[in-house]
Amino acid sequence: MRAVIVVLALVLVAGAVYVFYFDAAALPGLGGGGLRGETAAEEAPIGDVNTDPALIESTQVRVFNLYRDSYGIARVAGEVRNGTARDLQAVVIQFEIRDKRGGLQKVMEANVRDVAAGQARSFDIEVGRFTGGFNAEAEVVGVVN
Repeated sequence: MRAVIVVLALVLVAGAVYVFYFDAAALPGLGGGGLRGETAAEEAPIGDVNTDPALIESTQVRVFNLYRDSYGIARVAGEVRNGTARDLQAVVIQFEIRDKRGGLQKVMEANVRDVAAGQARSFDIEVGRFTGGFNAEAEVVGVVN
């Protein structure tokens, strides 16, 4: 049984509270891929994630600021734009965090909630502590409608 090890942080993102955590299976070398972001505002899952390429291609994510907060925690700010004709309950974004030489440091997902049709929603998420510079690549991997 894989148990949740540590609750890392509560983050206010675009009006929704997220809890980021990891489990032993998510650590590289122990069978997994990284951090997962899930909402703390609801006990239930966000719903069925739709990975239809047409919906994903119509929903863009843009990273426009990488910075460290006053505690030295690396953060990524950006926006999600819903190019579809329907309101989206959530947009699932996958982030690849790389060091200044391009080496992969972390893969994580975050959910940006309530993105109205034709509108954009900003986000600002915590990605961890890194020495030196870092970069973030973001990609929409699913939507919940």
